[in-house]
Amino acid sequence: MARKQARRSPFGFAVPDVPASLDDVFNLHDFESLARERLAPTAYGYYASGAGDERSLADNLASWSRWRLVPRVLAGARHPELTTSLLGASAALPIGVAPAALQGMAHPDGELALARAAARAGAPFVLSTASTRSIEEVGAAAGDTGAPRWFQLYVEHDLAFARELVERAEAAGFGAVVLTVDLPVAGYRERDLRTRFSIPASVQAHLPPDAAGGDDTFVAYLDRKPPLRWQDVATIAGWTSLPLVLKGILSPLDVDRAIQHGARAIWVSNHGGRQLDGTVTAPEVLGEIVDATEGRAEVYADGGVRRGSDVAVALVLGARAVFTARPFLYALAAAGEAGADRAFEIIGDELRRALAILGVVDVAGVRRDHIRPAP
Repeated sequence: MARKQARRSPFGFAVPDVPASLDDVFNLHDFESLARERLAPTAYGYYASGAGDERSLADNLASWSRWRLVPRVLAGARHPELTTSLLGASAALPIGVAPAALQGMAHPDGELALARAAARAGAPFVLSTASTRSIEEVGAAAGDTGAPRWFQLYVEHDLAFARELVERAEAAGFGAVVLTVDLPVAGYRERDLRTRFSIPASVQAHLPPDAAGGDDTFVAYLDRKPPLRWQDVATIAGWTSLPLVLKGILSPLDVDRAIQHGARAIWVSNHGGRQLDGTVTAPEVLGEIVDATEGRAEVYADGGVRRGSDVAVALVLGARAVFTARPFLYALAAAGEAGADRAFEIIGDELRRALAILGVVDVAGVRRDHIRPAP
């Protein structure tokens, strides 16, 4: 089938011309084939790729099924309440949009569209440093619904530039800083290397001046990031009154140091399988990390989440919220903001039904006895 792209966004990417019909979209997997037909090959490759042989990419999807849910019956839990609290803010769903770079490749509205859809759903939205829209534009687009809106921070250039971004995010109404800590260098992302993927020079947003254009691949650009150390985490936490989330933790041994250096929440993630191939997945270590916090920090997870039952597994293991990015990017590419609305509708309905069948009346009602490891 011919790829359905006929125009270019203001950022220089080929984008879909006609939105896909959503009549036959019944789960988050359905969006990917629609997106692949419409996206430029370099854009689809960037969104879809993992590191190395992409074993971790596949493991992320499979690892949620390595747990078996244990329903309790006759609980009268027909319409479970999905509302939760994240860092003191109310969220209508414990499912959010993970930070994803360059959303303008999927649709001209990019981050604006996903932020608006998340706000309507009452779901958390995390804006990537590598955004095609500015912090201020996204903050204005999301409005004042009260849904959590956080800013994900890469230290792209130096600490002074990073501090400026944090201060802008706080001024624009973002409610937390999510510091990504698992990217000392870029993973070996072979698809991006083959296409020599790079950021078009027209992308400004809030990337440093050396991020776009030139002869470097995006991987080469990422490798120029300054190194981060634990003392830098404490420094960043001291820049703002906003709570600090550390994203990219996979070892329970890092939990104490994270909390001691200012983290209010731990985000369990292997970066969507894009960093080191063969790492553990979030479901494999989530319970241990929750136990290691001893209630001192909230815990979130991402990686391969596609179903409401995946979210239920994460909640039972102790996560306060679950995030995903690729399905929302694919929904955006397929049908713009309407696609993102449909994605929230689907996974919210799946989760509500899963919790009802588990026999709980709200997200706080899940317990460890609702789960068993698969044989």
